[in-house]
Amino acid sequence: MAVFSNMQAVRAAYRAFADGDLDAFVRSLDPAFLSGQSAAVPWIGVCRGRHGVREMFGKVAERARATYQPEEFIEADDRIVVLGQARITPRRTGEEAQVRELHV
Repeated sequence: MAVFSNMQAVRAAYRAFADGDLDAFVRSLDPAFLSGQSAAVPWIGVCRGRHGVREMFGKVAERARATYQPEEFIEADDRIVVLGQARITPRRTGEEAQVRELHV
């Protein structure tokens, strides 16, 4: 079995996401994964674990078309910070917005 560095694992997860392979993306997450969504989006709240991530993406898909393009990966000890651009087009308005996001 291959041993991946944190950076390799994170890059592989984002690659799976970019390829539309939600199953591979979700499998790559720690079972205790936690993500907070701001009040700037209608799917506001905290998602916990792999099941929570699937629910959050379901809420996003109901309300918008969304993509995320990672631009920079920064390694800091045992954490990886990812800076990138989200493009979100609400189904209700059809007007695309670009949002700078930071993932840890």
